Amino acid sequence: MPAPRRVALIALLLALLVGLAWRGASDDSGQAAEPSQPLPPATVAAGTDDITRPATSVPGPTTVVATLGETALPPELAGLVARAEAGDTRAACELGTRLVACAYSIPFTEESLASFRREERDAEARGDHVAANKAASLLLSGTLAIAACTDLTPALRKRSFEFIRQAALGGEPDAIVRYATGQALVVDGMAPFAFLRLPHFDTWRSEAPALLEGLEQSGDPQAVLALVVAANEGNHYGLIMPPDPVRDAALHLLSRRMFGEHPTLANLRMPRITADQRRQAEALAQSWHSSRFEGRSFRLEDHTGGLYQPLLQHFEDSWPKPSGAASSCFTIDTGDPP
Repeated sequence: MPAPRRVALIALLLALLVGLAWRGASDDSGQAAEPSQPLPPATVAAGTDDITRPATSVPGPTTVVATLGETALPPELAGLVARAEAGDTRAACELGTRLVACAYSIPFTEESLASFRREERDAEARGDHVAANKAASLLLSGTLAIAACTDLTPALRKRSFEFIRQAALGGEPDAIVRYATGQALVVDGMAPFAFLRLPHFDTWRSEAPALLEGLEQSGDPQAVLALVVAANEGNHYGLIMPPDPVRDAALHLLSRRMFGEHPTLANLRMPRITADQRRQAEALAQSWHSSRFEGRSFRLEDHTGGLYQPLLQHFEDSWPKPSGAASSCFTIDTGDPP
């Protein structure tokens, strides 16, 4: 895989596949099961995981119906669900982001953590500090993921699309980026392209362009980051962007105008274009920078709230952790990178 694609996938499939590959190589404990389909949007009663009545917030596509157990949710989590179902878009954003983050962290199990510990010890013993540091990073991410996701019941895990969509349609910028880039299309953390079979794929495809492009036109810098990565085929939004090399080049140039030569953007490729197309792209980038962003420069870490995967923060190619100035919906304390 070329370097530009590798960096472009930093927040989505790469980290997932690395975790799955590591687990398979070290643990070999079994094969991934066929991804399950999501349940229809519904209400989780406070303190239970019993779906008993239809949702009253954002309607979603109807899928399959299943019988679920009545496993209790912790009071804090049940309260968050209740607030989201009552129409609190910020609560929906926090809950949906947590569910998305945990969906991408499914490869982490107690067995995989044990294998990371063994690999770290073995690598240290043979003097391979690079491999030891990688194992330690995976161990830390896995430990944080298990702690953050243990209380999420199976029925609640299936509602990530519902809550991220609710928050996005409610105008939460982080949720718009996560929803539009297809982060909630992941199915149980497995089979990256299984989302193409989901009934709500068409809902997402019809809503994502207006949401993300509207956010960019309103002057939100993280929308530019999401669009330039999509232009590099690095998130699901890239699947539905019509081909346009001039636009893609203009986004590339705009991101450099706004964020400079940041290491995270360094390997995003410039489209192959003619000299005339280059002039058009430069003019577009200058116009967008002036009209939508007042010609300003930005610190990238202040605008990664919707791109960052907090439970996969210790991977080499992940987006930078959002600064205190970033508007991130994910509020769980995930610690600092090693």
